[in-house]
Amino acid sequence: MIALALIAALLATQMAPARQSTAAAQTQGDAADAACMAAAITDSDYEDCARAWAERADAALDGVYAAVRGTLASPGCGEHCAATLALLDDSQAQWTRWRRTDCDGIWQLNAGGSIRNVEFLRCMARRASHRAAELRTDYGIGP
Repeated sequence: MIALALIAALLATQMAPARQSTAAAQTQGDAADAACMAAAITDSDYEDCARAWAERADAALDGVYAAVRGTLASPGCGEHCAATLALLDDSQAQWTRWRRTDCDGIWQLNAGGSIRNVEFLRCMARRASHRAAELRTDYGIGP
C-alpha cells in the first residue's frame, strides 16, 4: 500500500511540470510577445504587447482562412466545395461572435483590475491561434 502511494506521489510530481508547461504555453504568445512582455514596465506597455500579439494572431488566421477559401473556390476543387465554402463562411462568422463573447467573459472576470484589457487581448490572440491551427489541420493547409 505504501509502495502504491509512493508511486502515485512520484508520478504526480513528474506530471506537474508537464501540466505547468502546457498551461504556460497556452498563456504565452509567440517569441515577439515573450520579448515584448519581458521588456514591458507599465500597464500600457503590457497592453501594447498583447495588442500586437492579437494583431499578429488575427493576421495569421486571416491568411489561413483565405488559403482555405481559395482552395475551396478553385475550379478543380470538386463537387462538394461550393457547399463546404458556404458552411465554412457561416462557421467562421459564428466562431467570430463566439470568440468575442468568450473573451468578453475574460474581460469581465478581470473587470476590477488594470489587467482586464491585457487579458482580453491575450484571449483574442489565443483563440485566433487555436482557430488557425484547427483550419490548417482540418483543411490540410500547410504551416
